Amino acid sequence: MKIACFVEAYNFDLKSERSALSKFKSTAESMGHSFEFIYKDDISKYQIMMLSLSALLLIPAALPYIVSRLAEQSGLKVIDDPHSIRTCSNKVILHDIFQKK
Repeated sequence: MKIACFVEAYNFDLKSERSALSKFKSTAESMGHSFEFIYKDDISKYQIMMLSLSALLLIPAALPYIVSRLAEQSGLKVIDDPHSIRTCSNKVILHDIFQKK
């Protein structure tokens, strides 16, 4: 099985996220699957390859984050700001927060 995981560079900023992504990769490979990370800059070259994938993981929903970030950088007030989207849509971060409570 060929598995790819769509990630953004910021997914590797926190140690817990890096660790979770590493576990995804090592678990898949230990089960005999190929696994690789795909970044937004790679999308065009991976379009054909995606047809041969068995699975694709998305970590986390990138489009709302990108739009929110662009709006914030443009000086707009953003209700769902990039930090909140990143925190609330990321199960690894939420897990860490709940463990501390």
